[in-house]
Parts: sequence; structure tokens; C-alpha cells
Amino acid sequence: CVNEHSEPIAPIEGASPRINYACMTLNDISTLESIDDLTAQQLQQILVHNYGSIAGCVEKSELISKVKLLYHDEKQKKNQMQKVK
Repeated sequence: CVNEHSEPIAPIEGASPRINYACMTLNDISTLESIDDLTAQQLQQILVHNYGSIAGCVEKSELISKVKLLYHDEKQKKNQMQKVK
């Protein structure tokens, strides 16, 4: 996720090698706990990519709360889809 106003995102030192930090999406999150380790920019990318808006989010804790809610909702949807199959 690089646009005309941003620089490419560098990997976070010590972070899980399984997560691609170049352009964060909800699918890149392996556990609920890993959300706390993301940067504000990564949280914003996830919300914009999956949720559409970051309006009203001033603090990083607000971004974390929204991403955790989104993660939980997505996990529930996947579980329901597996039950249907």
C-alpha cells in the first residue's frame, strides 16, 4: 500500500515473519493478540481495506478496538461458512 503521499512500510524488527507488513489486510493477522503490536498506520490500512473508514479514530487504542472487532466478526463469518459446508 503505497500511494503518492506515503513511503513503503518497512518490516517491524522482531515481528512475526508470517505477517506481510508491506500492505496490511485482515488476512495478515494470525491472532487477536498480534493486533496490539501493529503500528497506527498498519491498523489504518486494515480498516480502510476492510472497513472503509477510519473517521472518528483519534487514538491508536481506538484503531486497535475497531480492528479487533473486525477480526472477531470475520472469524465468526468464517466459522459459520464452515458449518454450512
